Amino acid sequence: MAAIFGMAACSSEGPTSTAQPSVTALTVDGTSVIAVGKTSQFTPNARLSDGTTQNVANAATWRSTDPSIATVSSVGVVTALLPGMITITATYRGRSATLAVSVVRGGGSGRVRLLYVIPQDRESRPDHAAAIQNALTDLRAWYAGQLAGSTFELFGSQPETCRLPREAAYYARDSWSKVVSDVQGCAPVSQGSSVFAGVLYVDVVHECNAPGRLGAGTNGLTILPRQDMDGLIGARYIDDCGVEYRQPITRYIGGAGHELGHAFGLSHPPGCDAGRSSCDRNALMWLGYAAYPDTYLRDDEKQILLASPFIR
Repeated sequence: MAAIFGMAACSSEGPTSTAQPSVTALTVDGTSVIAVGKTSQFTPNARLSDGTTQNVANAATWRSTDPSIATVSSVGVVTALLPGMITITATYRGRSATLAVSVVRGGGSGRVRLLYVIPQDRESRPDHAAAIQNALTDLRAWYAGQLAGSTFELFGSQPETCRLPREAAYYARDSWSKVVSDVQGCAPVSQGSSVFAGVLYVDVVHECNAPGRLGAGTNGLTILPRQDMDGLIGARYIDDCGVEYRQPITRYIGGAGHELGHAFGLSHPPGCDAGRSSCDRNALMWLGYAAYPDTYLRDDEKQILLASPFIR
């Protein structure tokens, strides 16, 4: 008998495969401000060609532009180390996304103390007081825009009115030292303080070319004259020597922002005082105040501010 051998049926088709959806976009979610010593989880979300979105924190590659300021782990945990500004980058399957982060000093308690200072023979003007308050409110928002949400805090919701013991003529010469001395009866403002950065608007017109003029700022203190208050309400601006200037109100807000920068510890940009061509002329801390709000803080200035006790 002939043996009959059977052959099992077999398929000529291989295993079924499904193409992986491509990545069409990548975004990073996370906080833009972290206090020194704190950590925060950042999340990269990949949008896929099939319309879905996936959290790819465990699969992305992470990078910090300056690990001395903040590090980022392999799963997107950012650890803040020093005040400053960095950029966190996540990369996944050929796509990258970034997020700017400000690392700020936690627990800073410095405040800006705003004083409306009036000599004994001058009357308080509500329009000046309101304009001063509006200017500092505007500057708080502008600084926040430059520092990714960090800004200064005001000591009070309205300017404090301080009455000087002498008439305006007394303060027309050596104005700076005389005002600082006599204002102590109202508020303990001083240069170099880390508790209060004093911003004084003083109803005094300085004598032409006399020493000790107002309209300047130094670490912890800035003092602005009567003309700047007139500028803030759109009135005529006539300088110490009788020359009239016509500028928009924003120029005087910018001027206050410039001097406030000095009070926070900023100096003029490198090369500007020496007249070098490398001077960053359009920065707030040089001539940019005249174009306010269309000006900016330099990156090196942001680093200084984020380490300041007045910025949080």
